[in-house]
This record gives sequence, structure tokens and C-alpha cells, in this order.
Amino acid sequence: MTEAADDICYGIMDLEDGYKYNLLDYNTVSKLMTAICNADSGDTQINDLKNIIDKKEKIGYLRAKAINSLIQQVAKAFVKNEEDILKGEMENPLCDLIESRSIMKKIRNVSKSKIYAYKPVLQVEAAGFQVLPGLLNTFLTAVIDSKKSSSKKVLQLIPEEYKGDSNTNLYEKIVLITSYVAGMTDTFAIDTYRNLRGISLPNY
Repeated sequence: MTEAADDICYGIMDLEDGYKYNLLDYNTVSKLMTAICNADSGDTQINDLKNIIDKKEKIGYLRAKAINSLIQQVAKAFVKNEEDILKGEMENPLCDLIESRSIMKKIRNVSKSKIYAYKPVLQVEAAGFQVLPGLLNTFLTAVIDSKKSSSKKVLQLIPEEYKGDSNTNLYEKIVLITSYVAGMTDTFAIDTYRNLRGISLPNY
């Protein structure tokens, strides 16, 4: 189910981002999202689209409907194949068994050719190979050697819920820090990395 959730969220959200950043036109995105809803044999209705004027809001509406439809489709596929899943005999991803599987494939192909190949996207991905290890190294070093003055400064940048307390062992602290970094958006991760490395500093 986790894999299916990733496929749904990343697939549809990337499609919406493609429209927001003018990498995909409205008709392409709206047709793909509408097709997902129409493929669902359940009760996913697109009733209010005509009442929405702004195209970005229309895409936001269709995104919500498409995700809801895909969740229902995956849930049905799960129930239908529950026995094999519980036995560990399930070989195909759930998203390959839903009504919208061919549409999801089209979305992946469109995203690869129009979104992921876009230079700024590639630059962010390439930066990620430096940013994520850099953030983890800086934060984990601060956690492991927390008595150093430099470590104390770094630890102040971490939200309280990701620090643990006096009863939190080192392994749990590492998991918390990893969760914190994993939950960062691309922009926030890059900005944090730049600040920590002194590449760019905030204005006071």
C-alpha cells in the first residue's frame, strides 16, 4: 500500500506541478486527470468543474478528485488480491491492477519527457546528491557530538519534535533526524544546506 500511495501522490502531484510551472498545458493535464476519474467504476463524480473559473483552481479540483479516485481503485484492488498479498505471493504493484493503470502509465511517460527532463528539475535532483548527504552528515554529527559548541548551534535549528529527550537513545535520535530531513521540501532542504555551509546567509 505504501508503494501505491507513493505512485498516486508523486504521479498526480508531479502532473499538477508540471502545469504550475508551464511545462504542461491545461488540456493535457485536465484530460489525464479526468480520464482517471472516468475510469473509476465507483462514485467519483466531476460535478463542480464548470463552476470554477480559474484554471489553476480547476487543476487543483481535478487533482483532488483524481487522487480520491485512485485511492478507491487501489483499495478495491487490495481487497480483490488480499489473500495473495497476505501470503506474500503478490508479484504485481497494486497500481498495475487498477482501472486507471494505462492512464497512470501515460502520466509517467509525460512526466519523464516533459517534467523530469526540464533543466531546473535536473539541477535540483543533481543538487540533491550533495544536499541530502550534507544535511544528514551535519545534523547527525551534531547529535552524536552534542557537547561541542558548534553542535549546539546546529541542534538549535532542528524542531523540538525531532530532537528527542534525555530518554531517547542514539538510534532513535538518528531515526528522528532522518525523518526530519526526509520530510523537507526541495527548496527548504537546499536553503538549509546553503545556510549551514555558508553559501548563502539570511539577512537580519
